[in-house]
Amino acid sequence: MKKITLFLLLLVLLTVPAFAAPTVDPSEKVYDFSNTIDQSVENALRAKAQELSAKTGVSFVIVFCTGNTEVGLVDYADSFYNNFQGESGTENCAMMTVDMSIRNVRVDMFGSLRRKISDSNCDDIRTAFSPSLSRGSYDEACNIFLDEAYEYMETKIGFNPDGTLVKVNVAISTVLIYALFVAIGIIVIMLLVTFVVNKKSLAPPKARQYLDRNSFRMSYARDVFVSTHTTRTEIKSSTGGGGGGGSRSSGSQGRF
Repeated sequence: MKKITLFLLLLVLLTVPAFAAPTVDPSEKVYDFSNTIDQSVENALRAKAQELSAKTGVSFVIVFCTGNTEVGLVDYADSFYNNFQGESGTENCAMMTVDMSIRNVRVDMFGSLRRKISDSNCDDIRTAFSPSLSRGSYDEACNIFLDEAYEYMETKIGFNPDGTLVKVNVAISTVLIYALFVAIGIIVIMLLVTFVVNKKSLAPPKARQYLDRNSFRMSYARDVFVSTHTTRTEIKSSTGGGGGGGSRSSGSQGRF
């Protein structure tokens, strides 16, 4: 019995993912699990991230961690977001995740942000602050991330007068789309009617208008073929593959 219990315990420990992120207080916004930045710097970054989060309704999050593989960093960021969202209830999140053990960094846009801020945009944001990370100017790198992410939200999405992100009214958008299709349909029908009317008015006179029915006679004949021969040529279809996968965020990852 003890052997079975030990085996089950070992099995559970082996199946727990190494990238499991901790449960955190979502109000802090900046989390230094690797003890990389000074407390004063962390407090200043936290205040700025909290200010931007309150202003826009988007969570700006910075995470310093250690001990993850390159593949694991993706899972770590996703796991951290799941925990953060569960605690905060906030879907939209701009997150910078830095693994100090392998000097690797990710930028992720979660929620509706991923539809507006692309992987290429995340590349630009990461490229902007990576030199600062390489120099060890971690506070500068984090400030650049916050500024660049905010700027992309401003240019790609826009803000309401109160500073919150613009939210598109889906119902209004749907009505406008339908109205546009109806208008296009009406225009197409009008063009077709105009074309048919003009074609009839411009049609050339028929031959029977100039002929006397009694002035000529027509004969009818038919050729019958008793056999046919058909030749078929095979058209080979091209072979190829395609497809794609989904992601919970738009993002960019690289070393520094």
